[in-house]
Amino acid sequence: FSAASSFTIDTTPPPAPVLISPANNIQMYKRPLFSWNKISGATKYYIEIDNNSDFSSPEWASLKTETPHRVTFMRAGTYYWHVRARDTIGNWGSWSTTFTLIFR
Repeated sequence: FSAASSFTIDTTPPPAPVLISPANNIQMYKRPLFSWNKISGATKYYIEIDNNSDFSSPEWASLKTETPHRVTFMRAGTYYWHVRARDTIGNWGSWSTTFTLIFR
């Protein structure tokens, strides 16, 4: 028999990002710039924007490597957005707090 080896499997997800801008419950008249804090060790961020608070049919979703990001699709209405991070191993963290945005 060969010598025994050991290894560790990293299943620890990164923390949820903290949303920065646009502020929660803000009314906007120009296309918003979405930003959140950078998470140490995160390589990707997944952002979802939906007109349903349960995110059942996102109006826009995208995998990003950086913050901030400007979205140009928005029509007048109320939107909800949140972000989560993925680390170098591929572990996805929890969703951030959901913010609401009213676009005029």
